[in-house]
Amino acid sequence: MICRESLVTTRPKLRAHPNRQQRRARRRRQRHGDVTPAGTALVLCSVKPHLFLPFGAVLLFRCVRSRSWRILGGAVSAIAASLLLAHLLDHDAWTQYAQLVCTAGLRDELVPSLSLIFRILVRRDWIWLQFLPAAVACIWALWWASRVAHWDWRREGHLLLLVSIMTAPYAWVTDEAILIPAMLVALYRLERNGLSMLPYLCAALPALLEVLFGVQPDTPWYLWTTPAWLAFYLYAARAARNHAASVPAPSAAT
Repeated sequence: MICRESLVTTRPKLRAHPNRQQRRARRRRQRHGDVTPAGTALVLCSVKPHLFLPFGAVLLFRCVRSRSWRILGGAVSAIAASLLLAHLLDHDAWTQYAQLVCTAGLRDELVPSLSLIFRILVRRDWIWLQFLPAAVACIWALWWASRVAHWDWRREGHLLLLVSIMTAPYAWVTDEAILIPAMLVALYRLERNGLSMLPYLCAALPALLEVLFGVQPDTPWYLWTTPAWLAFYLYAARAARNHAASVPAPSAAT
């Protein structure tokens, strides 16, 4: 009798265990949603992939680590579809593109990026030097991503994007438009904590004056912008963190 009763009492628990796993999986899907469209949206990054090298390295690392195969599948499918569409519209498109890359002489064109200046200062003929800052940034980004226990793209992704743009093999000042979300996050942190936005004006105002006075984008006068955006973002994050730590916690009601 005792054995029969114990079997009866344990059966509901054994049946409820798969149900708990299903509920957890359902809550996880509701919280994160369908990640396939997120992977499909990465096709926009493939337009200029050299701007997202550390970002892409960490994205691949996080997808493999968390087994988010749908993100990779969505990205690969979207990129393959765009390549196929270009081929259907013009069968010689990719052949002409390869010829353009080989004959355009881009290696001798002055693109105001820190990586290009680094190659010119060390040895102009060594093209691989222009990719060295991005390679070092990828190694640092993977090391950093492996040490963050709870990765959140809405929190860590902005800093990663700033580093990616600053260390890109080549980038125009107009490419820095993709840093607008990071700047908005930094400004929001300052505004939420009641801090001054003067550091942002010190960085944005000279850049705006250069544009208004017609400074051409192929001049070295824009080399300072990406380090300035990164410095401002780090300042805003640190200032908001220090301000939050200095505010005393509300005392419990007695």
